[in-house]
Amino acid sequence: MSFIKLAFKGLLRRPAGFIAACLTIAVASFVLVLSLGLSQGYDSALLSNISSIGANILAIPKGCPYEATGVILSGGNLRYAVAENQLEPIRKTDGVKIVSAVIMGQRPVGPYKKVHVIVGADENYHLMRPKLGFQKPFAENEVALGYKISQVLSAKVGDNFDISGKTYKITAIADKGATEDEDLVFVNLKSAQNLLKAEGMLSSILIQVDDPTKSDTVAKKLMTIPDLQVVTIGDFQATISDFISGARIAILSVLVIIILIAAVGILTTQASSVAERKGEIGMMRAMGATGGQVLFGTTLEATILGLIGAITGILSGFVLSSSVSDLIKKSLPQSPGGNIISIGWTSALITLAIVIVISVLAAYGPAKNAASTKPTEAASDE
Repeated sequence: MSFIKLAFKGLLRRPAGFIAACLTIAVASFVLVLSLGLSQGYDSALLSNISSIGANILAIPKGCPYEATGVILSGGNLRYAVAENQLEPIRKTDGVKIVSAVIMGQRPVGPYKKVHVIVGADENYHLMRPKLGFQKPFAENEVALGYKISQVLSAKVGDNFDISGKTYKITAIADKGATEDEDLVFVNLKSAQNLLKAEGMLSSILIQVDDPTKSDTVAKKLMTIPDLQVVTIGDFQATISDFISGARIAILSVLVIIILIAAVGILTTQASSVAERKGEIGMMRAMGATGGQVLFGTTLEATILGLIGAITGILSGFVLSSSVSDLIKKSLPQSPGGNIISIGWTSALITLAIVIVISVLAAYGPAKNAASTKPTEAASDE
């Protein structure tokens, strides 16, 4: 207990340096735990989004695959599109079971005219995505809402709903958690094409096959159709994962810089503390304290410093993970819906361990210097 009291006494001798070092470590811990949470949460959200699509194969516009897959995951105004007349040759391809045409874009909706993603779906969409809870296709004057937007707007089945100045009747609301992006607004395919001024155009075509193990074989047949880019769900996941890898590298680079800054902060704090207390440490040696005890006590200060900063950063990560997730998704429109940062106890413990190890290593030099203080130095500092 006396070692802990001495450690706190040493840290609080210079309160400004102590607080600055704690804040630096807290920021490093915050970034580290969020980075670990992003690695896990992004993959989980991506897999959830992909599984909710309900298709084995996607037919998307030719061009940039990142942009095409981004439109499918999060919505957006089309630069490239699939022609609607491509549906028939797809339906006739051997091994194809169900085909659903989809168009996506953004339009102002509701009384506040806030822009939301509009999903135009044909008569087979509810078969592809039964988890949404829609029992039948949408008529041209009907609209279905994601759970979140229905709650925000206090909308219920039977209400009128405005999209770009046109009035629709709400006939269904998606079940809570049925879609990762619960701000979606679902309408009839033709209605969406009209709203988006994209008659005869599609964002994607969802394809279910008779035998999912033969998806690659069916995909090769579909590739022979002109002006069509075909990807399996596995290819789709790889495309998005490749896209995010650059962002992860950038985050890692920032993380390394912040950790180095934290290490320098700890080193400076401990070096200043040791220099300031050299007489006191010499007196401890004169009273019988061994070099090992002094080394342990000084290292304990760094451990406490790292522990306080790490816990502060980790708790901040838990509290702010949802907000940071939304911020990242605004910067990366190709990100999947839902929370892409998932911080668990594993991430928290890894962060805590890394920060404490760095704290001890950064403080080792000053601690060793303190341990080598000779008893006679007490007199010289008096």
